[in-house]
Amino acid sequence: MIGELLYLRSLLSQQKAQGMVEYALIVALAVGILIVISVTNPQLQQSIVDVFARAADKVDTLAAGT
Repeated sequence: MIGELLYLRSLLSQQKAQGMVEYALIVALAVGILIVISVTNPQLQQSIVDVFARAADKVDTLAAGT
């Protein structure tokens, strides 16, 4: 009985680890695709730069106001 419980517990932990690895691979693939798209599209690159520049300006404005 105890052996069966230990087996089920180890099987469950292996499945959780496999799920995390699969999730990490999917996220890595999505990030890779986004990087390729942003590198090959200059308009998208400029849009991303503009968004971060506006965010940095707002942070600087808020920091200066305190």
